[in-house]
Amino acid sequence: MIFWTESDKSLLRRSAVGFDGTALRQDGTFRAVSLRGRTIEQGATLPDGRRIVVHVGVPEDPYIPRSQLETVDVELHADGVVLAAVNTVLDPDQESEALELAREIATGLESGRLAPTASSIESLADTLR
Repeated sequence: MIFWTESDKSLLRRSAVGFDGTALRQDGTFRAVSLRGRTIEQGATLPDGRRIVVHVGVPEDPYIPRSQLETVDVELHADGVVLAAVNTVLDPDQESEALELAREIATGLESGRLAPTASSIESLADTLR
């Protein structure tokens, strides 16, 4: 169990998300945060100058509530268009691993080692972390 001082809570109220992956509620208690509640985003500039945003999170589904989804996907966005989307082997509670994946994809895109296509990022999405 983690014990927070009033000054810790005050500091965390400004950021809303704690250092341990918890989010501060209005009543001063904390709840766990997962990829169901937020999406990891990492920007990348391709060698040709295009700007890509890598999104890693639980996708929207009009038929299933996010709280029941276990799928985490990676999407590559450019100018409001989804260029690629693949499912990952991540679980919704693996936020740090999702950040690692997003950074790895962004680095590959910026270097030109990866193309902004599903087939190019699929092997990274299928790697256990």
